[in-house]
Amino acid sequence: MSVIFLEFRPLCSEKEFSQYWRSLRNRHKKEGLIMQSDLFKVREGLFLGQVEFENTQRSNVLSYYDSKESKSDTLQGMCKSIRMIYTAIRVQ
Repeated sequence: MSVIFLEFRPLCSEKEFSQYWRSLRNRHKKEGLIMQSDLFKVREGLFLGQVEFENTQRSNVLSYYDSKESKSDTLQGMCKSIRMIYTAIRVQ
């Protein structure tokens, strides 16, 4: 299993962003794209996201979560910036 850590600076409110994150997590888990994701508030206007996925889904996950497209229905469209901090492989 692999994990990516992302830094988000949303344009919307904390409530809107966390609701979007939950709906995204539920949809992506249902589709089998990810296994788990968590969102952490670092401080006002700054969040850390953790996304866990199977290695076979790596390119799909990175193309969505690290996308530079600015469509309003994507993470990039909801954020001032998204920065991928780390990708890692879970040690068992």
